[in-house]
Amino acid sequence: MTTDQWFPLPLYQYTCESIRERKDAESDLKLSEFEHRTGWSKDTHRLTPNPFGSNVLEHSPNMLNFIKKHVYQYLTDIGIDEAPYRMENAWFTSTQNGQYAHLHSHGGADISGVYYVSTNSKDGNIYFHNPQYVMESNFMIAHLNMARQITPKKGMIVLWPSFLMHGTRVNETDHNRISLSFNLIFNR
Repeated sequence: MTTDQWFPLPLYQYTCESIRERKDAESDLKLSEFEHRTGWSKDTHRLTPNPFGSNVLEHSPNMLNFIKKHVYQYLTDIGIDEAPYRMENAWFTSTQNGQYAHLHSHGGADISGVYYVSTNSKDGNIYFHNPQYVMESNFMIAHLNMARQITPKKGMIVLWPSFLMHGTRVNETDHNRISLSFNLIFNR
């Protein structure tokens, strides 16, 4: 007899193996200014202007190729042949001392991702909510781990299904974490 975990969600993570690999991927990134989103609390992170309606990677072929390589590996790992997609949007995030990212999803996309440009690995983990949390009143489900987290590392890319609820813990350090977030939509 066995008890299997059914319906797992694929979450991909990779950290650049060398400083050269990271510098090559980041060589054409151009950081922008940051602002708080209207209606968001002042203790939330700041984003590039018009984050969900623009793409800060339009003129960054090195980072786009880096992302493409890892999307291909992610798809291969779960048994999907290369599939054409478009980058819906991409933006930078700045998370300073006392700031966090509230629990949210990017439900309109297929794959969401983050790349850590600058982190001290103590400036707030990214966490993901188990999508079964809506059934936590069930005795068995209530005993499952409802959140998992990843410690950010400089040069790390993380990819996940966009509907997955996620956020970041409060940055309790004096380091300003800079990350690059993006959403991908597959051509259907």
